[in-house]
Amino acid sequence: MAKAETQRRKAQPRVREVIDVLHEVFPPTLAEPWDNVGLQLGEPDAPVNRVFIALDPTLGAVRQAGHDAALITHHPLFFGELPRRFDFSTPLGRIIQHAARKNIAIIAAHTNADWGAGGINDFLAAKLGLIDVRPWQPTYPQEFRKLVVFVPASHLERVSEAIFRAGGGAIGDYAKCSFRSPGHGTYLPLVGADPFAGKVGELSVEPETRLEVRVPVERLDAVLAAMKAAHPYQEVAFDVYSTERQSPQGGRGRLGRLAKPLTLAAFARRAAKILHVRGGRLIGDPKTAVKQVLVCGGAAASLLDELPLRSPIVLVTGDVKYHEARRARERGLAVVDLGHYGTELPFVKLVAARLAAMLAERGCAIPVRACAPEGDPFQLV
Repeated sequence: MAKAETQRRKAQPRVREVIDVLHEVFPPTLAEPWDNVGLQLGEPDAPVNRVFIALDPTLGAVRQAGHDAALITHHPLFFGELPRRFDFSTPLGRIIQHAARKNIAIIAAHTNADWGAGGINDFLAAKLGLIDVRPWQPTYPQEFRKLVVFVPASHLERVSEAIFRAGGGAIGDYAKCSFRSPGHGTYLPLVGADPFAGKVGELSVEPETRLEVRVPVERLDAVLAAMKAAHPYQEVAFDVYSTERQSPQGGRGRLGRLAKPLTLAAFARRAAKILHVRGGRLIGDPKTAVKQVLVCGGAAASLLDELPLRSPIVLVTGDVKYHEARRARERGLAVVDLGHYGTELPFVKLVAARLAAMLAERGCAIPVRACAPEGDPFQLV
């Protein structure tokens, strides 16, 4: 590839490169099974000259994006099964038609941006002044296995490098992680064997190293194939162990506490003011002292069923329905409903700032902008 082309591609990324950066921040494995995240519409190899961020994939947001752009939204363009036909006279059809004509890729970061570290719920917890914050329900999007293989010293580096190249040995920001301990292996080659060392019919005692490496479960087959190909033994002695859940990368909701207790009414007023929400709703005794707060943006009334009767934890969320509110009140629970829009709007500026910084680090000189907000569809009367 010519030098000029290399520089151009570095300054102007492809759609897939923008998605890779987004998924580095908010891994798609964090998303709920019912969710639809990632590329919704567009060509992965299409060039991108600007990125816009919006809460919803509306026609207004698509028009703001211009052309040859990536539009990243919180809510997906498509949920569930796709329609059997796309009529360009319908609201959804007009969005698709305009995006296609202007070469705009639409990308969603939904529950992965809710649950992910540094995502919406972490932002809300910080804005509300919570301390000692932790995930309410930690999520472990990646399973691991422990691979143990016994290798002669002469081939230790060859085997370990093969394992590393195939995807084993990564722990957080560290690569090529392993544990090695020396010992001796014994074996008796039988008729038909082709031993690496020793002779058929004679017991061999060979110096070997016990090599232990952590492997993501989705890379296990590739790692085992690479390990066997690099290993000198005709029959490789190895074990694969299941491990307990490791390395939570976020979770559903954030639980924290206030540095100084407030009454429920005072806390609700303060939270609404901080998030610029008008018409917030309160469930519970306004005079109750608030110490612990569970934050979950969007619609998370389902978490109420996981709280014990008369729990001291106050849930901050949106979209609480009448019967959910009635059930919460009867169970002695406290809720501050700040609306779906109010608790998720921070997604726009949050993602715009993080994505701009990460693209700049990679030499991608393209603007990243927040779409002008279109406002809460609900209005006060």
